[in-house]
Amino acid sequence: MMSQPLYQMWLYNDWANQLLFDAFKSQLEEIPPPCMHLLCHMINAQSIWVSRITGSAPVVSVWQDHSLADCEKHHRLSSDALSQIFADEKDGQQIIVNYTNTKNESYSNSRPDILLHIFNHGTYHRAQIATAMRSNGLEPINTDYITFARM
Repeated sequence: MMSQPLYQMWLYNDWANQLLFDAFKSQLEEIPPPCMHLLCHMINAQSIWVSRITGSAPVVSVWQDHSLADCEKHHRLSSDALSQIFADEKDGQQIIVNYTNTKNESYSNSRPDILLHIFNHGTYHRAQIATAMRSNGLEPINTDYITFARM
């Protein structure tokens, strides 16, 4: 299995994203459109990075908007794929992923660096969502890592 801290970050990322989906479902009419747009972007990026790791064709574009149900479906599919990536990982295995980004530029990065990027990217956009919610008079969802770690 891959490093325990990266696995823990995947568990946290999955938990925090699901909290957003659950909250958005309960107050969909009040959620500002920029929050939904950021949630879709965050999940699209996760899905695209998973497709790069697995060598499959992406099924979404970076800034594509979805219904909440479709966005959650893409999250579930990409998170399940991440689970499989962790399950298949061998200790000490250094896998380099060669990929082309959305600007058609070629890069190579280690799988752990890509995974860390996915999880940091999600944290960044969840913070933007919280800020947008607060500025629109809504209570932000607590997706702090320490809240997850206390469970």
